[in-house]
Amino acid sequence: MRILLVNDYAKPPDVPGGTRHYSQARRLIDRGHDVLIVASSANHNTGTHKRAPHGLFWYGTEDGVPFLWLRGLTYRRSILKRATSMACFAVSILLVLGVLGKGRKFDPDVVIASTPHPVGAVATAVLSRRWGRPLVLEVRDLWPASLAAHSRLPKWLTAFLSLFEGYLVRSAAAVTFLPNRVGEYIRSTYPTARVRLLHAPNGFDSSLVETALTRDVNSPDLVRYVGALGRANRLDVLIHAFSSLRDQGIESRFEVYGDGPERPALERLVSAFELTDQVVFMGAVPKAQVPEVLCSTGALVMVVADQPHLYRYGMSMNKLFDYVASGRPTLVVSSSETPIDQVPDVLVCRSYDSSQVAEALARLIARSRSLGDGRSLPMIDYAYLNFEVGRVVDALEVLLSQVVISTWAVRER
Repeated sequence: MRILLVNDYAKPPDVPGGTRHYSQARRLIDRGHDVLIVASSANHNTGTHKRAPHGLFWYGTEDGVPFLWLRGLTYRRSILKRATSMACFAVSILLVLGVLGKGRKFDPDVVIASTPHPVGAVATAVLSRRWGRPLVLEVRDLWPASLAAHSRLPKWLTAFLSLFEGYLVRSAAAVTFLPNRVGEYIRSTYPTARVRLLHAPNGFDSSLVETALTRDVNSPDLVRYVGALGRANRLDVLIHAFSSLRDQGIESRFEVYGDGPERPALERLVSAFELTDQVVFMGAVPKAQVPEVLCSTGALVMVVADQPHLYRYGMSMNKLFDYVASGRPTLVVSSSETPIDQVPDVLVCRSYDSSQVAEALARLIARSRSLGDGRSLPMIDYAYLNFEVGRVVDALEVLLSQVVISTWAVRER
């Protein structure tokens, strides 16, 4: 099959960002398929562009995976610029793939339009219909539901954005989704839509992890967070908890890998608690280096924001699966259920109270010390059995084949 995959934020592993589509494309290419990823050149984590010459678009191959980069706009802490960036990506899709014919030149058998934001996906759907090619919609996040949960959207705007979602679902031959209960939402919201559904969660790429698993652990007392620094990541909860650990005389060090709009405020909080020697901001690292960072620490931690209305259809953050693949003890602070709650050596704290989180951190560090330089083999076994990206690609390949075969069967009637 020839597969065209469009996602604004798709990234190769040599830069910070999500590598889901890169990893899937590599597996599909290894199985004999042709894949072209269309993505924005802008990296919003770093405010830079990916191999950006002067021009509207350019081709590149990232470790055997073809990319068509569309020049995008970077933004930091600006809703207006973010909206403009989304609109520009959609226009670039229509211009480069449609008017300039780069999409038809690739001549896909199937087109995958990936969210989270629906604007680029709508532009992709328009082109797939014009080309007469089946559309597969990948729902990474429910818009406008998730957007409304993070900000106070006017009702008219929520209703307007819902039209985009409805158009995409009704245009698709199939819908894949990351959060595990999104299928329920689609069936109940669009009961007349005749689409195949596939739960295709995030996962980890074993090709990026296997070498890192041989790394020595720097210190059992070292705890790391790897991910974005936004409001939803609630690192302030952890800073308060590490302050409590310090006051209790429990030795620990907290390293934060990542960047985002909340970093300045978090750094001020660290200074206010006089924790600058204990809590250190390391900055963002390319995805290819993330497994090494995860596997060389004593323990790992993350916080899921207390927004049960947002996560009522599930969650599928990349870091969840990258963490468990490391085989190091992990603490998840979350009032909602997560996909890794039942994984061996994953501790769960349902409270955001600093004293209770500190107590959970103390247990986490104790478990890390008991492991020493070793790894939790039950944790790694569980990760490979349930979360390795190859398992997702197995199901995706079958779905794409069914969609293409069904489309040709209809045409030949």
